[in-house]
Amino acid sequence: MAALAQRCSILASEFDAMAVASVLASLVKLTDAPPDSKATTSASTSGEACREAVAALHVRAMAIAPTFNGQDVANTLHACAKLTSSGRASRPSDALIASLTSRAACSEVLPTLRPKELVNILWACSTLRATTAAEAVPPTTLSALFQAVHKQCSTTFTSRDVSTVLWSLARGFSSAESSSSGKGEEMATEVSSGKGPRHGNAPLPVPLLKALVSRAAVLVPTFNGQDVANTLWALAKLSNFNATTTPSGRSSESNNNDSNEKGYLAAFPPVELVAALESQFARVLPTCNGQNVSNGLWAIMKLNRSLPLNVLEAACARLLHVTSTMQPLQVRRSLN
Repeated sequence: MAALAQRCSILASEFDAMAVASVLASLVKLTDAPPDSKATTSASTSGEACREAVAALHVRAMAIAPTFNGQDVANTLHACAKLTSSGRASRPSDALIASLTSRAACSEVLPTLRPKELVNILWACSTLRATTAAEAVPPTTLSALFQAVHKQCSTTFTSRDVSTVLWSLARGFSSAESSSSGKGEEMATEVSSGKGPRHGNAPLPVPLLKALVSRAAVLVPTFNGQDVANTLWALAKLSNFNATTTPSGRSSESNNNDSNEKGYLAAFPPVELVAALESQFARVLPTCNGQNVSNGLWAIMKLNRSLPLNVLEAACARLLHVTSTMQPLQVRRSLN
């Protein structure tokens, strides 16, 4: 591993966009692999070599960002977010994040983005928010990406796509615990008076939220444990932002739109969707891991909902079965 990473550092300046994206993705897989018990003494050497290789790839990506296609952008940002959130590499610079996301949102690339690429880009932006400034992604770029997701989500998004984008929106509006910090503390994002909840410098995309909720309602029967837990978690987090005010000095039509959005957020999340997700949660409990169960129960509690006794008993039984795989924060959430 160390030798490969060192070789990547040497050759990084010769890589094209596809090579940068592919090598970063490969480093994610290599560092995710279980360590070789016979090579534990070289773990620190491999880790340092990986960090140096990623840093060199960041520099190369910045230099050739205008040549990236949609898949290159999505794979690069996704890999950077994975490596950063796990603490295996330094975060990419704000300038690199801005360059890559702006490239994704440009007129040449945006129309070519497939659902999975859009989802991975938004997931990466929200994940990197835990370790970098939200303002690294220009608001016009976020708006363009939101519009592209809105255009595709009602017909082409899968259950995983919907749950991941909702999770990403929730993470962007209310920074949850950072997996890299290990502290497990929640930090509320400030909401500027008169402007409503914001994702960095971009306002909450209520039309997109409506479209995602509608798509989720259709796909709930296909949700697995992770999809259900992520969606419930996202709805619970986003429900904190249900009180917005209408800015003054707007046109009548604009004020009407603001009023409609305010009304939608005031009743968010839709009770019917939450009830359907709770029913699906009960159905998929036997396949849920500790994090799924923990996040699902936490979200249901935050939404002031109650589960039938038999479902609670099943959830407790599942938690007992999988407790050995749970992190302290997950155990704490389950007991709250």
